[in-house]
Amino acid sequence: TIDPSGKYLYVPSRDAGNVSAFSINTSTGVLASVAGSPFAAGKNVSGIAVDPSGNFLYVTNQGSNNVSAFKINTGSGALTQIAGSPFATGAGPSRLTVEPTGKFLYVTNQYGNSVSAYSIDATSGVLTTVPGSPFAAGAGPTTAAADLTGKYLYVANGDDSTISAYAINSSTGALTAVSGSPFASPRAPYGIVADPAGKYLY
Repeated sequence: TIDPSGKYLYVPSRDAGNVSAFSINTSTGVLASVAGSPFAAGKNVSGIAVDPSGNFLYVTNQGSNNVSAFKINTGSGALTQIAGSPFATGAGPSRLTVEPTGKFLYVTNQYGNSVSAYSIDATSGVLTTVPGSPFAAGAGPTTAAADLTGKYLYVANGDDSTISAYAINSSTGALTAVSGSPFASPRAPYGIVADPAGKYLY
């Protein structure tokens, strides 16, 4: 994933359990390894996300059922573990997403059939579990995506071929299933994304 400034690229390595960081030459696109890279994470790194401010980076560790949290040095691109990291999730965390306001982080627990929700401290990046979390999903949830208003979260459930849809409480981050959820999907959905206009989901 690329940070919002477009200056740094972060690549998770599942087998090595770390994150490689590269600076991007904005004129040529050439990558250069950031000092100290790769940065240690947990077992079987899977998903990766940077918050909208570009200050924090989070990765799911599917083999150790937690999320590693890092502070991004915006001058160098280097990563530093945040106090309290890693943070516990449900079983088999797969992918994660930070909704557009940057207040909340959502993790799909592929083996737990649920979504873990956290509030993000804007200063430290520390994660705090949202009351009521984890929230029930379909079977084998893989990827989550929020619409660009930060009002709704959608989760692809790969094992029962459905899409779970939730309303996001803007104050607490809690999830409430929308009417009709889950919705039928073509077989084994995996990737999911909302369009920039916020009108369609793919």
